[in-house]
Amino acid sequence: IFERVADRVDAGRAIVASSCASAAALAWLTFARAPSTAVVALFAVGASAALLHPLAKARSYAALPGRPALVNALASALLPLDMLAPLAIGWASDRTAPAVGVALLGVAPLGILLVALTHRRVGAARATLE
Repeated sequence: IFERVADRVDAGRAIVASSCASAAALAWLTFARAPSTAVVALFAVGASAALLHPLAKARSYAALPGRPALVNALASALLPLDMLAPLAIGWASDRTAPAVGVALLGVAPLGILLVALTHRRVGAARATLE
């Protein structure tokens, strides 16, 4: 089903929509009081965030055509940060409150949203100059 939708929807718009939905779902999870609400919010987080990694990776390969090794090298260089992030979020959550840890999880989709919007603006500026 994703392949049919992916052919019709611009990847940049899908990243923006998925980032917004993921951030909203994480905010919902942060303020959920009932366990049933938290379960539904967790499902929404998973469903909305599932598209972010493959779309961002595909955009990385598209931004550097013919240089997949460079994309993989950059991903490998950022791997320690990727591995330390859950530990840092867990530490912050343990020191303060679980809601702080869930709120910190929202930084990732908001960061991806910021990069996608910035990339879109730069692309539009380039097209105007050409």
